[in-house]
Amino acid sequence: MQLTKNHQKRFLHSDIELAKELNADGIHLKSDQMIEIVKAKKYALYTVISTHTMDEALLAKKLGADAITYSPIFYTPHKGKPKGIEKLKALVEAVDIPVIALGGIVDKTHVDKLLCVPNLFGFASIRYFKPSKVDKIK
Repeated sequence: MQLTKNHQKRFLHSDIELAKELNADGIHLKSDQMIEIVKAKKYALYTVISTHTMDEALLAKKLGADAITYSPIFYTPHKGKPKGIEKLKALVEAVDIPVIALGGIVDKTHVDKLLCVPNLFGFASIRYFKPSKVDKIK
């Protein structure tokens, strides 16, 4: 999927029926909605699902997901043990769908590490683009 300046894709989070009703382009599913990938694909929705393990990523691919998120890559409060760059590299290599890195991406050093992951589709972050006061103190 390619975005241009004049065309934006509309994604909804987790509600497949609403995405269909609103004629959305895609859906972002939570990791506990894995089986819903099949339903989303029946509605021709571009389907992205959150994953946290290699097994989840491989199952998402098998079920027809168009892309996955994988997290947390770096430390993120209350999100469990970070996966790290090596696990991210192995996952990107194991699946042949776009992988978006999430979790704990707060500064340029994190982004630089992500740039060294061959074939990584991209990353998403809130704190990198809008740091909190706590992040600025670190």
